[in-house]
Amino acid sequence: MLIGICVAILQMLTLTQLQFIKGSVLDAAMQKNMSLLPQVLLKLCAAMVIMSVLEYVFSIINCIFIEKCAYRLRELFFEAFLKRSYKEYFTVPEGELIAKYSKELSIIENNCFAIVGVAVQRLLQIICITAALFYLNIPLALFSLVILSIPLFVPRIFQKKLSKSSENKIINIETNIGIVSGILSSFEVIKNFGIAKNIIERFKKSNKTLMAAENRYEKAYAVSAGVSFAVSLGSQACIMIITGVNVYYGYLKTGDFITIAGLVASLKVPLFWISGMFQKIIATKPIRKSIFHFIEIEEHDRKYLLTAHD
Repeated sequence: MLIGICVAILQMLTLTQLQFIKGSVLDAAMQKNMSLLPQVLLKLCAAMVIMSVLEYVFSIINCIFIEKCAYRLRELFFEAFLKRSYKEYFTVPEGELIAKYSKELSIIENNCFAIVGVAVQRLLQIICITAALFYLNIPLALFSLVILSIPLFVPRIFQKKLSKSSENKIINIETNIGIVSGILSSFEVIKNFGIAKNIIERFKKSNKTLMAAENRYEKAYAVSAGVSFAVSLGSQACIMIITGVNVYYGYLKTGDFITIAGLVASLKVPLFWISGMFQKIIATKPIRKSIFHFIEIEEHDRKYLLTAHD
């Protein structure tokens, strides 16, 4: 993971430099300096190529990290399953076990392990972009940080609703899979006794309940994400208005407007991502609690899952 951090640092430094180069392009064009313009454009192209290469390398490293964590978690799941006694085995419904392995482990992989590498990337992005904004204009940088941080508090407002809807969804998934598993293992009995109609009605009822639970979860998540996005757009608009006023009164150059616009857009991305990440963490809390309780992960195993080496 150390290699990934180093790559992410280079990536974010290049991204920051890219925004300054964009401002230089506009300044060169405004000054009609045709001798300087080709050099600036060449730097712009070089920065974009470097960014693409670094993004590719980081993605590969991040994928390896996710695979190692998911591999270890599945190992722990089966080790915990085989350690169970006969009594403990029969107290856990088969549908719940299948749901945990087929659904809940994948959710943890996609919504927990997958965000670790990206979180490092986004944190470094915030640090580099913030430093660049302070270099250009300290008051504007402070204002940008404050106003762009507002969307981070939106998920807290919907925390209870997200957690409850997520927990309800998982319960219904386990129930539905349990019914399907029972039907598949009792196919011969169903045919011999001619009870297919009753079984179908039972499945339809469970499927309908599951769909309703999923809809409630998706609606709760969509409302939280929508509010965060609207607040983020409004924050960015306010910053650009303030920047425009500074350019008008001569406190900033015309090229600085483009640079700051790019920096603010680059800063908005990780902050908005963090807001979405909080929503996912809140929504998947019941799932994590259920899986970790089942496999009874020891402290050193928890540490391994979060610090797996590439």
